[in-house]
Amino acid sequence: MKLQRLALLGLVLLLGSCAIDGGSSGTGITTITEGNVASVMSTAATASGMASMGEIAAQAGGGSLAGIAVSVESTGVRDETDASGAFRLSGDYESEVTIRFVRAQDGIDARLAVNVPAGGTLGLQDVALDAATGSATPASQSVLFDGTITAIDCAGGELQLVSAQRPDDGDVYVVRLAGSSIVDEAGAPIACTALAVGQDATVSGSVAADGSFADATVEVTG
Repeated sequence: MKLQRLALLGLVLLLGSCAIDGGSSGTGITTITEGNVASVMSTAATASGMASMGEIAAQAGGGSLAGIAVSVESTGVRDETDASGAFRLSGDYESEVTIRFVRAQDGIDARLAVNVPAGGTLGLQDVALDAATGSATPASQSVLFDGTITAIDCAGGELQLVSAQRPDDGDVYVVRLAGSSIVDEAGAPIACTALAVGQDATVSGSVAADGSFADATVEVTG
C-alpha cells in the first residue's frame, strides 16, 4: 500500500511539473523566440575600464558566450546559450513580453522588450548584452506568423492583423506596407485594394523600433 501511494504521488508531481513548465501543454500553441548572443559587456569589464576587451573576449568565443540563462519573464519558458551564443525559447507566451539574459558569474542581467504573435517565431540576431546598463540590443529582429486581417488602410499604408492561433486575445499587430509586398499563395502580387477583412495571411518580415512589422511579405492564404 505504501508503494502504491508513493507511485501515485510521483505521478501527481510529474503532471504538476508538466503544467508549469512554460510549454504549450493544454493549449496546442507554441511561440518561439530564437537567436544568438554575439557580444557581452560584463560589469567586471566595465568596472576595470576594460569594457572593450570584455566585448572582444565574448566575441572570440572560448566558452564565454555559453551558460547565459535566457527566459521569458513571468513565465517558465527558458533556455541557456550554447558555446556559440545560440538560444531558443519555445512555449505558450505572446504579444509584448520581456526577454531576460542572466549569468551571475560576470554580473550579466539584461532585458529586451519584444512583440511576438501567439504561435509565431521571433528571430533575434546578434544580441549585444551590456550588464552595466541592463540592456540587450539585437542587431536586427525578424518575425514569422500566421494571422487574420482585421483592418485595411491602403491610403495610410497599413494592415492590422490578429494571430490566427489566438484571434480573440486582444492583441493587434501592424504591418507597414511601404517596402512590403502582398502576394497570393503562388507568389503573384495582390493589390492592397483587393484585400478583405477576414482573410488569412502568413507574414514574414522585420520588426521596427515601434514594434510594428516592416519590409514584410504578406502571403494571403484565405
